[in-house]
Amino acid sequence: MTTELEEPTLPRPRRSSVKTKVFFRALFRIEPEQRVRVCGSHPRLGNWDVSKAHQLTTSPDLYPCWYSSTPVLLPLKALILYKYVVVDEAGNVIRWEDGTNRELRPTGEELTVEDDGGAFRTNHRSRHSHGASWFGINRTISSESHEAAGPFRAPSAPLNVPPSSASARQSREPTTAERQREATEMKLDALKRMGMEGVSVGWNDTLWVLSLELPVQLRRNDRNEFTPIVSKFSLLSTLFGLRDRVRVPVKFVGFPGVHCTTESDKAEAASALEKMGCVGVFPPDKKQFDQFLSFLRGCLWPLFHNVLTMDTQSREAFDNAKWSAYQSINKLFADSLAPHAHENDLIFVQDYPLLLVPQLISRRIRKANVGLFLHVPFPSSEIFRTLPVRDELLRGILCADLVGFHFFEYARHFLVSCKRLLGLDHQMKMGGFIGVEYSGRTVAVRVAHVHIQAADICGAICAQEETFQLARNIRRRHAGKFIFASVDRCERMAGIDLKLEGLRTLLNRYPQLVGKVVLLQYAYPTLSSSLGTSAETGRKIAKHCEELNDAFHDQEEKEEKHVELYLREVRREEKWAAFLAADCLLDTSVRDGLNLNPFEFICARSLLPTHPLDSEPVSSPSSSSSAEDREKETAVDLPPAHQKPELFTKQLSASTLPVKRKGVGSVILSEFTGSARALHSAFIVNPWDCDAVAAAMEKAVHRQWENDQESFFRDQSFLMLGSAQKWAEDVLLDLRKARKRDDMAYTSWGFGTGYRVIGFDANFRKLDISAVVDAYRNAVNRVIFFDHEGTLAPDRRNLTSYAENPSQDLLSAKGSGPSPSVKAALEVICSDDKNTVVILSGRERSLLQEWFGSIPNIGLAAEHGFFFTVPKITGDAWYCLSRSADLSWKDMALELMTQYVRRTQGSFLENKGSSLVFQYRDADPDLGQWQAQELHNYLSEMLFGYPVTVMSGKGYTEVKLRGVDKGSAVQKVLNKVTKNRGEVDFLLAVGDDRSDEDMFKVINQLASSIEHATAHMHQQQQQQQHPQHPLQQFGDTQPPLSQTPNTPEPVGSLQSTARQAAAVLSSQLATPRSPSPGLLSAAAAAAAGVDSSMVRTLSQPAGMHTRMGAVKLKSKSPMKFSNLCDIAGGGGDHQETPEAGPASYTVTVGRKPSQARFFLNDSEEVSELLEGLASQQRQTLKINAAAQAAASTMTLPFPISSSSPYRAPVASLYGHLGGHLQRTGAGHGSTGEIFQQAPSFG
Repeated sequence: MTTELEEPTLPRPRRSSVKTKVFFRALFRIEPEQRVRVCGSHPRLGNWDVSKAHQLTTSPDLYPCWYSSTPVLLPLKALILYKYVVVDEAGNVIRWEDGTNRELRPTGEELTVEDDGGAFRTNHRSRHSHGASWFGINRTISSESHEAAGPFRAPSAPLNVPPSSASARQSREPTTAERQREATEMKLDALKRMGMEGVSVGWNDTLWVLSLELPVQLRRNDRNEFTPIVSKFSLLSTLFGLRDRVRVPVKFVGFPGVHCTTESDKAEAASALEKMGCVGVFPPDKKQFDQFLSFLRGCLWPLFHNVLTMDTQSREAFDNAKWSAYQSINKLFADSLAPHAHENDLIFVQDYPLLLVPQLISRRIRKANVGLFLHVPFPSSEIFRTLPVRDELLRGILCADLVGFHFFEYARHFLVSCKRLLGLDHQMKMGGFIGVEYSGRTVAVRVAHVHIQAADICGAICAQEETFQLARNIRRRHAGKFIFASVDRCERMAGIDLKLEGLRTLLNRYPQLVGKVVLLQYAYPTLSSSLGTSAETGRKIAKHCEELNDAFHDQEEKEEKHVELYLREVRREEKWAAFLAADCLLDTSVRDGLNLNPFEFICARSLLPTHPLDSEPVSSPSSSSSAEDREKETAVDLPPAHQKPELFTKQLSASTLPVKRKGVGSVILSEFTGSARALHSAFIVNPWDCDAVAAAMEKAVHRQWENDQESFFRDQSFLMLGSAQKWAEDVLLDLRKARKRDDMAYTSWGFGTGYRVIGFDANFRKLDISAVVDAYRNAVNRVIFFDHEGTLAPDRRNLTSYAENPSQDLLSAKGSGPSPSVKAALEVICSDDKNTVVILSGRERSLLQEWFGSIPNIGLAAEHGFFFTVPKITGDAWYCLSRSADLSWKDMALELMTQYVRRTQGSFLENKGSSLVFQYRDADPDLGQWQAQELHNYLSEMLFGYPVTVMSGKGYTEVKLRGVDKGSAVQKVLNKVTKNRGEVDFLLAVGDDRSDEDMFKVINQLASSIEHATAHMHQQQQQQQHPQHPLQQFGDTQPPLSQTPNTPEPVGSLQSTARQAAAVLSSQLATPRSPSPGLLSAAAAAAAGVDSSMVRTLSQPAGMHTRMGAVKLKSKSPMKFSNLCDIAGGGGDHQETPEAGPASYTVTVGRKPSQARFFLNDSEEVSELLEGLASQQRQTLKINAAAQAAASTMTLPFPISSSSPYRAPVASLYGHLGGHLQRTGAGHGSTGEIFQQAPSFG
């Protein structure tokens, strides 16, 4: 008898008995106590009985993916219907999956049903390869919410994974349609993962939310104990309520609302806050904190809202003491966070009070993942530039990895300020990201306005009967009236005075509404406005309200008011009660970032159909209205602009306001608040236009919802679908994606508020000048490239005109030539025959000749290498990179570019011979960029087919011959040097701008290819069983002794004559196992002109090095030599690892993103490098002179025939040895004594 899981063993089983192992995968975000099951039409799936359904499982690393831990055996090719169901721990059904039943036809031996969109497979692979884990936010599944299915919607048809066994895979080849579907699914999966690439948050990571105030404030109770109260700020309280739904720990840092003067109070407050996941910031000095708040309210708040006081007499001067307080409090926030956070945490800074915190945190945690979200507007660049500390604030903001704004208008102002004040460009990245390039880092800019947690707000309102009772009281107190409600900050930006003037205009223009409308005005103080300004503003508002009530006072109704003013803190229950009772929300903010009150108003109105305040219509006519009043109302003539005869005649004759539908409500918003961009059903007004405000209020009073309710319900659905939870999740995932890259190195630069974090390639480091000088000393064939302006000399180009063509207004950026010290150093370096020095510039030939023509043997490359001369190779003649260049395009390009110059103020045109450049770096940034973009497009179209390239860079658009750049010029020079003088073993290139990047790229590619080839060759040598002579091992092309001509190689060839002499003397050592290893044969000695009887035993050289295919000596000082071959190729016991490639140095001036491998800070450090090379050259010249003098009178340790061509090189070699020993202190006495000592060293 077989068990349920066993298959009967039959010779030829029936098709119905063949089973397929099926694994299910689905994506669900649910509560920890809930589970997911698969229930279907087969007994193995419960036969639609949930208690017998197939149970799925998950794990912390794979959540929210649910999967089958064991397979389900289902009949092959049978139609199976199934659905996913969410149950609690007891197995009770919470909800079924939405939609129709899913279908499945099992095929093959094993099948995986990926109803999770491939998330399990992707996450499982990523977890094993990178150790990543999922970051997500749990979402509650309820009968009202259909969000539970997760972000990936399962496909309508199952995704069949091919069988795992070889026999099953070979049973059927996939069809073309299946291949296409699989490719489509893979691309779709890749696109879905694109935004999540590299995004992971570990379980040990923490989300830190920094804000001026904590979401809970501390107050002393009757027992003198600290008691927490919820903050009145919607976003903070919402984020605090969501902390338990996040899969990573969430903690808050901010001011707790109390000043603790003693350490015991601080400890008590910190203990109370710690229980709620908060870290308190306790200012040590209340006076300093008050100065900080004054700086916020008096300086930053109006400026960020684009308000600039024009009255210079009433406007206060910038207060540096308050600015210092702002810096100190920001530092206090950073210091409070730093002991608790690490670089993998997410740090989310809120709003303008903490703009310097990202910079200060990066001082303590260099790779901190910091995001900053501004909940206020960002001012235009013209307003922002009036702030004396504008650059400091911008640099502080740019130390964040991500900067968020509610709307693009604010982000655009920020981007323009970065460009105009700091010269920073922004780019659009794939996936919709905006990036600002700053100090080698890309700062992401995110545009996404905050949502409210609509479901939670509705639940909180319904859970408190007090809210509905307060609303009923408001309706009874103002029965029969149309109620306007406003909840604002008690400040000038709220526009309360403008609102009252709008109400006065309404009552003056529509007298029939007197006594029929009322405004509930709530004005609460904020932390930063509680320094006297709020009280003064409140007194002015109270006086204005009193005057308005007196102006429209009804003698019969002594208690009747048109404005009810509440100047105090507003509890959220009071606010929600006002929203439930009011017919219209009125907001006339002068400037506001994003007011969430309209969102909450619309949300609260959705509860009225199920929670009516009374049985009567919301706005019913007053029962106390007299016939005389109705007669007066009927007799009033409305202004023509607002006249609607049929509608108004009916309303006024009945002496009633229109009956309002329950569940809807009007919203009047200022066009200067962010909410106006998000809501479609609102009336948008200019708060400064009191007539427009009054007209909108009249429309709200008489609004007919038959045509307008669709837009209201659309706004309602928009708010219900969005949530603060989803907004926070999206922003934080983008923050994690924008974190500093692991493959980059980061360093700090600057002091104080000028501090910034600079990112560059991990191999990018500051140039060690001493190491370059050492490599220079040991090299025999050196090539050196220098840019001029910005490298050898500071970049001080200014506009000067020249009259080469008076009919055209051409300007040239003429700079300064090299300094006398630079010219002197270049002259010394160029005097060595081993050096090839080339100056590359975009300047014309005549100017380079004027600057550097007095230096003998210096190479010049003008117009980015289009013309060049290298006297040591080409003589004094100038050569052209392209002899048959077609320059017929220049006339057309010149004419068009001249027209753009005349119409772009501050731009000019440079004629560089082989190129034309439209320079606009001194023009208005926006105008210059727009004009350059249009010019680029027209030039590309007009010059199509010509051998030119149109390219744009920072501040210029250039047309140049194709293939003409510094990289091509460098390649040309290196080819000629290698052909004429042998392989190069020292290569130095220094530049500072974009045109030098081509040079760096060519040199780096050349060096990398040689490094790989040398490493491969060295690996092969290590694998050889029988060692060979070093010259053969490194591919030396020196012919054997019998084929060596009896003449030395010319000076400047691949090897110096001294090295060739050493190679000839030791060439017989190529036979590794000769009877007398290391002995120079008599034939070799005779060929070299050396007396064989005087030849000492020579050990085989072991330290030979290769660079660019040539034998390279890299000596260390002091170094002991045992014989002649040690001097030429390395000591017998001196072992060094062969280096990979030549001594190659690509150097950019300034710490900035570059293809160079090294950097120097400025042109002064370049001068130090140049002087170091010149000093080494002077020392080498002195040693050579001494060696030549000694060689002319010296007696060698072994006789060499005077007719031998090797006598002079060998004598020079011993002269160099004497100079080296004297320089290092290894030898003492005269040169002759040193030579006598030489054979004994070792």
